[in-house]
Amino acid sequence: MKLGPGLDLIETVTLHGIVDVYKMNGQRVARKWPVKAKQPRTAKQLAHWAKVRAINKFWHDAPGWWTSWMKSFNPPKGYSWYDMAMIALWTNDTIRYVGVSPDGPPYKGAWNWADAEHTQKKWGISIPADPAYDGMHYFMLTRENTSGHVEPIKWTHVGWKCYRGKKRKPLYQADISDYNIILPYRLYGTTCGYMQDCGTGEPTPIDLLLGWRTTPGAHTYFQPWGPQMRISEFSYCPQL
Repeated sequence: MKLGPGLDLIETVTLHGIVDVYKMNGQRVARKWPVKAKQPRTAKQLAHWAKVRAINKFWHDAPGWWTSWMKSFNPPKGYSWYDMAMIALWTNDTIRYVGVSPDGPPYKGAWNWADAEHTQKKWGISIPADPAYDGMHYFMLTRENTSGHVEPIKWTHVGWKCYRGKKRKPLYQADISDYNIILPYRLYGTTCGYMQDCGTGEPTPIDLLLGWRTTPGAHTYFQPWGPQMRISEFSYCPQL
């Protein structure tokens, strides 16, 4: 930054500090200018940075299985598994405070009797939960999967995200055209945290996606919170 003509002498600003000046090619150059004192942050800024700190803390404290699990995310073109993990953490409190256990992916199949005569079953998904999050609602997507392996998520291009001074980035929506959408899907805040049932009859292997609908600009799309999971085993659960 050169020190010379062109400075605005009408709108002057008083800055306290030291200007580190040196000469280069016969001109005075400032290595660094003093800056204005930072103003108190607004409530919105404080909330934003509190969320950033919470995400960073989660990222460093999360069990190793969570990182390995997120690496299995099949992201859309132009995104990495890390991008998808950060999007999930930014849009989802559940994954930070409820959906993580030391033992691995917490989503397990569960079933219980749907009637007193024990003639019909109901089935769902169980996860660990904190009572403080009783009543949380989000989308759950299921579809029958008898292939024997997890099917990758399919993506549809829905628009562009434009950043000032940077190359625009494509926006994608998970293709959920062949899923059953269960909404609202309520998390019951108990020590064992079982979600409400999502089907009746004999449970069959399913693909499972958890997430939420977000609206960036004019587009409303489904945002997965984690890789697709295949649930093939269902255990009896009296809380379901």
